Amino acid sequence: MIQNVGAGEIAAVVSYLECRPIPAPEAEVLARSGVSLQRQTDMSCADYRALFLNVGQDWLWFSRLRIGESALSDIIHNPQTELHTLHDESDECIGFLELNCTALPAVHISFLGVLPEKTGQGIGTFLMAHAFRLSHVHGADHLKVQTCTLDHPKALAFYRKMGFEVRKQAIEISPDPRLDGTLPRTAAPHVPMVKGELR
Repeated sequence: MIQNVGAGEIAAVVSYLECRPIPAPEAEVLARSGVSLQRQTDMSCADYRALFLNVGQDWLWFSRLRIGESALSDIIHNPQTELHTLHDESDECIGFLELNCTALPAVHISFLGVLPEKTGQGIGTFLMAHAFRLSHVHGADHLKVQTCTLDHPKALAFYRKMGFEVRKQAIEISPDPRLDGTLPRTAAPHVPMVKGELR
């Protein structure tokens, strides 16, 4: 069956993955030199949105940019949200890891990402090792994550390499965030803007 994507919309194949059981993270990966994690419990919504935009705009991450201040604050300041920023040796923030621990014994990776110029350096493995560690701290027995075809082209392969298995897939159609000002029009130039039907 072919599903048409309307003018001003974007479509993605979403993969829902699960890792069960959660592996024990390797000590040498957890202690990777040159990067560190800092737990955030009172990060401002403005700082969060700026980080979210810097990490995700190339992949059209928009969900947290479209919700209101109160709703975003409720998420990132929830005691069951594990929000950690990733820092390099100069203490520059270069990425983040966000876990939703509200539905134990499952933990959901809400977001895991680094600045575009930092991809391909193995930092994702460091973040995933800490996702495993924190999941064990919370007593989880499985870890969930979802990715889509708008994400980094190696994202799905990375999660599978880390031990996740695809449990289901779905098609998601959304208003293009570049057309309503949520993201800059220059974001994700590899994803076409749908102009309308062919004549």
